[in-house]
Amino acid sequence: MVLDGNINSMDYLNFEIFSSLPAFIIHMKEFISVKYPSTCLFGRSGEKMAEMYLKKENFQIIARNFRFLKGEIDIIALDQECLVFIEVKTRTKDTFGFPEEFVSRSKQKQIRRVAEGYLMLNPPEERQCRFDVIAITVEDTGQTVLQHFKNAFE
Repeated sequence: MVLDGNINSMDYLNFEIFSSLPAFIIHMKEFISVKYPSTCLFGRSGEKMAEMYLKKENFQIIARNFRFLKGEIDIIALDQECLVFIEVKTRTKDTFGFPEEFVSRSKQKQIRRVAEGYLMLNPPEERQCRFDVIAITVEDTGQTVLQHFKNAFE
C-alpha cells in the first residue's frame, strides 16, 4: 500500500446496504459503462455512498467537495470531537492498483493544503484533526466493497 500511517479501521460493506440509493447508483457497473461514461459522475456516486456510510457510523457531515485554491477535499466531517478530512477513491477494478493507492504523496500534500485553507477560513474550537481515506471498489459482479482507512496519512 502507498498510504502512510496506521490503519485503525477497515470496514467492509456489502452493496445491499445501499439499496435505498437511486437505481443509477445501485447498479453502478451499468451506470459507468452504459448510461454515463463520465468518471466524474462515477466518483460523485462513490462519494455519496461514502457519505451514507459515514452517517451510519455517526459522523456528522460538515462539508462536501470543499474547494480551496486548486484543490478539493471530498468530505469534511466530525467523528465525535475529531475533525476529519476524507478523500474518497472509487474504482471499478483493481487491475492498476487498489483505490487507496491512488492517494499519492502529492495528493496527500494537496489535501493537507486544502485542509489548512479550511481551518484558516473556519477556525475550529480546540479539536484534533485527521486524514482518512475511503476506498470503494465495484467488483465485476456488481458487488461493492468499501474500506475506511482512519489516520491514513498525516
